Amino acid sequence: MNYKLMQLLLLLFFTSSLHAQVDSVTLVTQQIPTIISGQILNPVDSLILIEIVPNPLANKQVAQVPAKIDSLGFFKVKINLAQPIPALLVHKKVKTSIFIVPGDSLHIEADFASSKVLQTFQFKGTGKAHNLYLKTIDYAFQKNRENYHAVATIKAKAPMQYKAYADSIHQSRLKAFEKYHQYSPVDSSFEAYILNKMNYEYGSALLQYPSKKVKYLRNSPIKTVNVPEAYYDFLKDINIDNDDAFSTPYYGQFLDAYTHYLFKKIVMDEEEDFRLMTYFNRRYDFCRTILKGKSLHYMLALNFAVGTQKGKLAKILPKYPDFNKTNEWPEFKQVVDFYYNRYKQLMPGLVAPDFVVKNQAEDVVNLSDYKGKVVYVDFWATWCGPCRKELPHSFKLREQFEGKDVVFLYVSMDKDRSKWEAFVEKQKMDGEQYIALGADKTAINKNYQVSGIPRFILVDKEGRLVDGHADRPSNPLIKEQIEALLAE
Repeated sequence: MNYKLMQLLLLLFFTSSLHAQVDSVTLVTQQIPTIISGQILNPVDSLILIEIVPNPLANKQVAQVPAKIDSLGFFKVKINLAQPIPALLVHKKVKTSIFIVPGDSLHIEADFASSKVLQTFQFKGTGKAHNLYLKTIDYAFQKNRENYHAVATIKAKAPMQYKAYADSIHQSRLKAFEKYHQYSPVDSSFEAYILNKMNYEYGSALLQYPSKKVKYLRNSPIKTVNVPEAYYDFLKDINIDNDDAFSTPYYGQFLDAYTHYLFKKIVMDEEEDFRLMTYFNRRYDFCRTILKGKSLHYMLALNFAVGTQKGKLAKILPKYPDFNKTNEWPEFKQVVDFYYNRYKQLMPGLVAPDFVVKNQAEDVVNLSDYKGKVVYVDFWATWCGPCRKELPHSFKLREQFEGKDVVFLYVSMDKDRSKWEAFVEKQKMDGEQYIALGADKTAINKNYQVSGIPRFILVDKEGRLVDGHADRPSNPLIKEQIEALLAE
């Protein structure tokens, strides 16, 4: 697989798996009392938790509502809800999906002495039909080996074969729910939730298939997947802008995959030298042309959040006022504010945060000591394969600027000073070789948000940030950028 394609797949993985990690969550406006009670036989802890994900952009953060289990195993918890929501009932390491409608009085029983504890869950009261469906039919779908994401299936099937396979799964699930609904009537909100969950999981799977197939066949001669236009006919039947679908995470995954599909088709495939580092800021702008309302601002926030970490800070941070100008959803603002506040000190034109590092002789140097020169900082480590891969490119680039007002500052993030010293000596690495340890390393990580390496920083002669996520030495564009700074 070529380098550019691998980088694109990594970006796609990042957007689908990370989804903003914020420090706190806020429940929706509370209105209607809802009761969840029950009895846990043979409990393994004194608490039971109801976990809710109130922000679709922060699905790794949950709001937990605890309830004590008494000596007989009984518990009761009251939650004030404004709208129906999916949630998790958690006892120690066991989690089971539940669906709660405002005003419900749901009673749950389970026996934790069983080796198949999930099968012992029983539901009574209002909401029984919803949760019985989740326990039986939906759970079976999730555990079924014949699912959308089976690696062997994706590798083996051509696009239209996979499309037919996905269609058969989708239709069987729809029919199963319809049959269940006939005998066990459910609330309209639960029906909408399940249908949205099914439809957007199906849509996401189809949109993700091409990139997954390339990923799974990375060691084969196949580098691209030619997908016929007819493959994407399913999009005609899917509601793209659906404000009511955010209760299922599959909708967010669908929006991410859908915007990537169109962005790649309309923008990336038409540009011979598309720069992957600009992916998120350019997709941010592109989303304004194809989405609207809440779905638009979800994707704007997602592109902003991930773009600050994996894209060009110089391009994505200036989008902050644009987002706030049109956004109406506080949960999205929460995420965008979090990442803006984390990275705003790296806004181009600001003075680069100073830091202290030491060389092999324990001599101390500050970044500010190099004021008057262009500084290209390389945060790296001896154990980092991609870092080592960039070093020859960096040394070659350094030679091209020899005798000019440019400093190539290599800052090791190794934990073990002796390993760094041995590597530098063995590789005969000359020039500005330093290491950040202890408090010095902590300060760098905080001020520059170094969550991954290699990471490159470009600073102008005045000590101002040019780019907090500068291009790698292997990218020819960094040479042009340094030359432009020298010419100023």
